Amino acid sequence: MTPMVDAVSRQAREAVAMTALGLAGGLLLIVGMAFLTVALWIFLAAAESALIAALVIGLLYVGLGLILFAVASARRRRAERRAALAAAQTPKSSPLMQVAEGFAIGMQAGRAARSRPK
Repeated sequence: MTPMVDAVSRQAREAVAMTALGLAGGLLLIVGMAFLTVALWIFLAAAESALIAALVIGLLYVGLGLILFAVASARRRRAERRAALAAAQTPKSSPLMQVAEGFAIGMQAGRAARSRPK
């Protein structure tokens, strides 16, 4: 194979391996969260009651979810501001550049008119 195909093939294998590792890590995190939730339930149910355990665990998950939504929203707004700033900073043509561009277009039109056979 050519070196370019080898490089693309290697990058594809690395991407698949990284994706597989990420999925395995995510699955292990979910299983770990499930066990920690059960352990917290057992602890709170033994210390207080099942109602208090459900309330605390529910509030914990809702609070974490709201925090994650806030972080995602802040990132989205930051990206939108960055895009707006980049669009505002694109160089606009100054009047002097417009005059120069018009002059160049006129020169080309004049040359084209002179070179046309009558």
